[in-house]
Amino acid sequence: MSLRLLPSLDSLDSTQKLEVVGFQRDPALLDRVKFLSSQDRALVELSLRHGLSRRKMGLALGLTAGTVTRRLRRVMNRLRDPLIVAITEPLCTLPPEHRQITIEYFLHDLPIPKIAQVHQMTRFEVREMLEYVRGWHRGVSKETRIRNQKVMS
Repeated sequence: MSLRLLPSLDSLDSTQKLEVVGFQRDPALLDRVKFLSSQDRALVELSLRHGLSRRKMGLALGLTAGTVTRRLRRVMNRLRDPLIVAITEPLCTLPPEHRQITIEYFLHDLPIPKIAQVHQMTRFEVREMLEYVRGWHRGVSKETRIRNQKVMS
């Protein structure tokens, strides 16, 4: 995906401009869009790739402009979540099943019972896996902070 697909800033409202600038500052954000559910991905694409206003997006999706704005803001916040950033990096060291369940829970907002049913696991096993991932992320975050402190010194 290239930034050439994004609309010009002149054609966007102020909220959309902030989102496009965010994509330009963090091109990896575009890579994380592929992990979204189809509904959430459609919102992001209508907004950023096609430059539609919230009102036009609402008309196309049968939603109010306010609902579109809230959903889009929620999706963008989830895409920027440090845990999601770490889990979707190509060099992530977690097993694929851990990554998948984490994406389903934190990015797709699926409830634990649904994840357990889909993966034929118990709810307890899903909770344990998510707790493991949270611990892994705390360790990764701490390592990054220590590395950054050494670079700054």
